[in-house]
Amino acid sequence: MIEIKDKDGLREIADKLKYVKDCRIDGQSFYFHLYAGLLNKQIFSYATYKDGQMKGCLVLSLGKDLSPDEILYLVFVWTDKRYSKLWKEYVEFTEKKAKELGVNRILINTKRNPKVIERKLGKYGYEAKYTIFEKEMN
Repeated sequence: MIEIKDKDGLREIADKLKYVKDCRIDGQSFYFHLYAGLLNKQIFSYATYKDGQMKGCLVLSLGKDLSPDEILYLVFVWTDKRYSKLWKEYVEFTEKKAKELGVNRILINTKRNPKVIERKLGKYGYEAKYTIFEKEMN
């Protein structure tokens, strides 16, 4: 896994949004978000390559809440279906990065089915703790 610090690498990560089912995030907006985060040292992007092809990527964001504890957000993970073991590697790497940054909490927000995410992350000690209420304004 390598840290991505160039525009082309960030563009390649943003392009992986097209593989996310029902994704409502615009790829160009995501790219600009990644680039701005790189510049202000708040977003960390990583990728795994084999034979010159990206097989997975991980995007983390460092932030604070009102408590004012620092939080490491797992923003985006994509893995090629043939490389599903990368999930475990990315989870372990995220925890290592949190310790390196002195962060006590890792948060993951998702619109996917919570049971799917819990099955995927529960085996690594993650549990659902917060509830988010939303009202879409039309």
